[in-house]
Amino acid sequence: MAWEYAVRVALVLAATGGEVTTAKPRASGPEPEDVVVWYHLRIYLRVVRALISREKPLGSSDRREDATGSAKLALVSIERSRSALQSLRSAANDVEISGLMALLDALERGLDERFPNARSFLRIGLDCHAA
Repeated sequence: MAWEYAVRVALVLAATGGEVTTAKPRASGPEPEDVVVWYHLRIYLRVVRALISREKPLGSSDRREDATGSAKLALVSIERSRSALQSLRSAANDVEISGLMALLDALERGLDERFPNARSFLRIGLDCHAA
């Protein structure tokens, strides 16, 4: 499902004239298209890493932490992407954007089911200060 989202983002942006490339930094910050482009493959990569890390032996706490942390990063990426997609929604692209948002919703539900502790996972240096 994460791969389908990544491919569909590329197709939707290509169809609307947007480029699926690395955006150049702006003083005003990223545009919604930049946010969607930035996260579309990162969501896929983090979901895959979370699922693979989860399959490691149960005694491996590092692997469980990696899986939960990767799931958290995927969830944060999904939230930011959803917000950016909402900003991009127009009458002309409502069907495409709605489809992408439905995929994000399904991905989010799947991550919440498989990684119930991901939302509360604290990333050192990001969610809390490094000691």
